[in-house]
Amino acid sequence: MWVCVSNKFDVYRILKEIIESITGVSCGDPSNVDVPARQVKKKLIGRKYLLVPDDLWNEDSEDWEKVKRVLVYGGEGSKLLVTTRSQRVASSIGGKVHNLQKLTDDICWSIMHKKVSFLGAVVLTQNMTSIGRDIAKKCDGLPLGANFLGSLLHLKREESYWVSINNDKDLWVQPEVKRVISILKLSYDNLSSPLKQCFPYCCLFPKAWKIEREILIHMWMAEGFLQPNEDTEKDELGVILRCKMHDLVHDLAMTVVDRNEFGIGKEEFSQTLILRSCSKVSRFLGDIGRLRNLRHLDISKSDIKVLPDDSIIDLTLQKLDLHECREFEALPENIGMLKHLSYLDLSGSAITKVPDSIIYIGNLVTFFRNCGNLNALPKELGALTGLRCLDLSYTDIKVMPESCGRK
Repeated sequence: MWVCVSNKFDVYRILKEIIESITGVSCGDPSNVDVPARQVKKKLIGRKYLLVPDDLWNEDSEDWEKVKRVLVYGGEGSKLLVTTRSQRVASSIGGKVHNLQKLTDDICWSIMHKKVSFLGAVVLTQNMTSIGRDIAKKCDGLPLGANFLGSLLHLKREESYWVSINNDKDLWVQPEVKRVISILKLSYDNLSSPLKQCFPYCCLFPKAWKIEREILIHMWMAEGFLQPNEDTEKDELGVILRCKMHDLVHDLAMTVVDRNEFGIGKEEFSQTLILRSCSKVSRFLGDIGRLRNLRHLDISKSDIKVLPDDSIIDLTLQKLDLHECREFEALPENIGMLKHLSYLDLSGSAITKVPDSIIYIGNLVTFFRNCGNLNALPKELGALTGLRCLDLSYTDIKVMPESCGRK
């Protein structure tokens, strides 16, 4: 079993991920921490296991004990393998500490060389090999740095560029973590302009979040970051379904993101609000009208039943995520007043119909998906000429409105 802990030590989330790792299925959102604790205990009793809590930063041994109290029910010979970059954390949790050594310069160069020479793309001169080895030494044994530098030098094969990287004193004199982020930023600097928009957008997701591929693509589409490609075909083999960002890559995204673009900082200027899996959301949303700059509202998996009509319609929302809001039954009749809305996700909600006023949202690009109870669509749905994604999987819709066939 493998659980990514990262900066925030959340006992509830850790136990939930453990039970999902054991069963291989999502366990939803238990009402309190005792529920997953009992489930983990039941599954582990008498069973031998190996659990890897990865990237632990919390130094509070009491928090760690709350998890260990559940794990003691495992069979004899069960093991915990905790990874951390902090010596203080390693000392606080007890057990035998194994200090991993950094990679040698030769191994760093072998990683870089493999990337640079991928598919035999380039034959290195003796001088470029010498420069590459010098750069490998400056990686300070960090595999992430070597991996990214190798990929970058594969794309930038001019000897002059390699020399500029090797001689960049500002890059190599930084502390370890800042140096790695600066190395990562070299790759970001060489992205095309469209990709430079897409990448920082990913920092809206929390660290270690499993980002669903299709959802991310449709969110990019709704933002206008992607242009349609009619020649694209999906391969049924090897298609990436979801991904995670390395926490340092997430840190990089935070450094390059335009904080005004996503409203990171002062509350009154917030452009992104995530209340995923929260309770009593309706009470909070009653005062949402003061967030005049809000563009992205994620209340998925919450207990929301209705949206506050008066407050919501005054916002300039572009993204509204209500997926898996099991108690949500109906959109406001005046939803069409959200003129800027481009992304609307109602999957897994209890909604049965869509208000006719939705046809006035001319910017709506993505409206999906599998709303199992949905049984009716607006007659003039075809008026949404900008709509590029409409997923009616698992609904009772059998026939599209006639307006969708008009040219």
